[in-house]
Amino acid sequence: MATFKKLQYSLGGGIISAAQQDAQNGTATIAIGLGGTGKDAIKHLKKEIYQRIAPDNPSESVPQYSHIKFLSIDTDEADLWNEEDIIGIDADSEFFTIAGNVNIFENPDALASKQYAKWLSNKNLTLQSNQGAGGVRQIGRYFLIDKSNTLVTKLSNLFTAAVKDLPTNDVNIHIMSGLGGGTGAGTFLDVCYILKHAIKICPALTGKNVKICGYFFMPDVNLAVIQQQSVRDYVQANSFAVMKELDYCMNFADNGGRWEQQYNGFAVNSTKTPVDICYLISSQAVSGNVVSKGYEYAMGVVSDYIVQFISDNAINMNTHIANYAKMESELVKPHGGNYKYAIIGSAHSIVPMREVSTYLASCLFERMAASWSNEPKDTDIAEFCEKLGLNCDKLINDIGGYNIRIPEIDNVYNKIPTDDTGDQLSFGYVLPAGILNPFIQQETKIKGEVFAKGRAALTNEWKPGMELDDNPISIVCRVYKELDGVVRDHNKGPVYAAKMLFGSDKKNIINVITGVYASAKIKRDDLYTDIDLTVANVKRARKAYNDRGIFSNKKELFGSLLSAVKNDIAKRCEYERYRLLCEALDTAKTQLLALYNDYFEKYSSVITDLAKVFADNKFAISELQDVTTDPFTLPLFKISEVRQTLDADVEKLGISSVIDQFNIAFFKGAYDVWHNGNEDKIAKWISDYMSEAFKEYVEL
Repeated sequence: MATFKKLQYSLGGGIISAAQQDAQNGTATIAIGLGGTGKDAIKHLKKEIYQRIAPDNPSESVPQYSHIKFLSIDTDEADLWNEEDIIGIDADSEFFTIAGNVNIFENPDALASKQYAKWLSNKNLTLQSNQGAGGVRQIGRYFLIDKSNTLVTKLSNLFTAAVKDLPTNDVNIHIMSGLGGGTGAGTFLDVCYILKHAIKICPALTGKNVKICGYFFMPDVNLAVIQQQSVRDYVQANSFAVMKELDYCMNFADNGGRWEQQYNGFAVNSTKTPVDICYLISSQAVSGNVVSKGYEYAMGVVSDYIVQFISDNAINMNTHIANYAKMESELVKPHGGNYKYAIIGSAHSIVPMREVSTYLASCLFERMAASWSNEPKDTDIAEFCEKLGLNCDKLINDIGGYNIRIPEIDNVYNKIPTDDTGDQLSFGYVLPAGILNPFIQQETKIKGEVFAKGRAALTNEWKPGMELDDNPISIVCRVYKELDGVVRDHNKGPVYAAKMLFGSDKKNIINVITGVYASAKIKRDDLYTDIDLTVANVKRARKAYNDRGIFSNKKELFGSLLSAVKNDIAKRCEYERYRLLCEALDTAKTQLLALYNDYFEKYSSVITDLAKVFADNKFAISELQDVTTDPFTLPLFKISEVRQTLDADVEKLGISSVIDQFNIAFFKGAYDVWHNGNEDKIAKWISDYMSEAFKEYVEL
């Protein structure tokens, strides 16, 4: 069953109209997530961009953003792309693993040989978890530094790709990390300085205006989703230590400190702060109130904030940082703490156009599904097949008719050979060429021209996009043309059509063809037996002619012989006619099975799966929206408040014309979209179609 995740409202998909997306502002954006929290932040940001930012390729099914790049850095490859993710993290292009062997911490000599590990004390390193860096910051940091040279290369390639053909010189880098785990908390400061080194040596960034923003999730964010006490303990302990380190680094200008570290292949010695602007993210609102679903709230805060620096309708990073620096320098500081942090957190008010358009599409699919719930009856199949002439009597006539004539033969033989051997043995008897050849010529023409043409016509292939005349001869073309109308019939539809063709445990078209084949085969076999009788009749007529007496009517006996030959040749033609009909029916059955499996059943499955997705969407929007509210997003109105109006507008639609228009556009016009089963292509087509159908709502 296809899931069509990009159409599932509960996963962040649905009907997303291009009219509701902002254009990009021409800057390059690089988002880097550290550890498990950073992974979640990356995925949330990607989903937000998918919903709100117009891609480079708006007509394509898979959106591309050439100037927006993502990188997840972690010791654990889990959760890159979970079942519920409509957009995940690509393991090849968007993930950098720093996983290592923890056994090295039991080998002091191996650690001592590494210049970049001088800072590390491997005493009392106790794993707090079985995942990633085990909740130990030193382990996460060592694994990162050990692979720091490779990371620089990865970053350089990322920078180069992001700024290719960039219309501006602005590059914004966003680092997102939790502060309580082993990987994020152990690596975030080093990543900042490794990043600065990579920027400095990357030729593609020469002359670029690069800004680095840090988004660091306070411990209450992670604690909002952690129940195990031992994990809660080390998250709080790690966060306390990390905050002291961050505070020291952000205050280098006042405390005279510097970042000095040997990495694998290079060294960093800097008095600059880790980031140009540092945001501390809490599960509390700016007001201080604790937000329910604090983890989801924090992810929403960061994603929305970053998207504002991508959209052409939002703020400029350079201006923003300059304003922040000015405000910070003018700030009255009555206490001795560090003021070099920004706190973000607020509700995001939206006009819920994704909800509206998805709800309307769900209502439309609901109406179509209800109209298409009928099942074909045996009488429906019988009437259908009778209308198309799918019975033995009519199909044998489609193979072709014939008439064997008795030729005019001037030479009246005195005696006819009776040695039934030689070249003409295949007929079962021997006759002079002057008698037999005129019959053979007729038989050859009937079989080779009339019957062969009729058989070929019955088995002409059907191909998608073929223009069929009003009365196609081919069996598969007849069936397709009629079922095409069934699909578009608002009282029947695609499921009905598929079941008519090959419904399980019911009478269906393919079973009818099988029955016709069985009847034709019996007739063919009977005719084959009958040929023995007509051959015997020829031999009797020949003997009667040869044994005639002096008073016998020679001309009459010769005429009886010719009539016997005529009947034999006619029987052979009739046998050939039924033999070719059996061949045609066998071919037609194969063609109809292909038509079912590769066309009607496939389309029926796509429509059925889409109807299921939109039924779930309608329930999620109309029934669950009030109880599963996104803690960060506040819609200006809810569907429940406008439901009656929306339902009334759907009711005004003429369901017959709507279904016909939809199937003309999708079933016939978008064969290449639905036929290969590509969920991205199908979801894109449905979203575009529904956006156009309800554009008066989505283009508000």
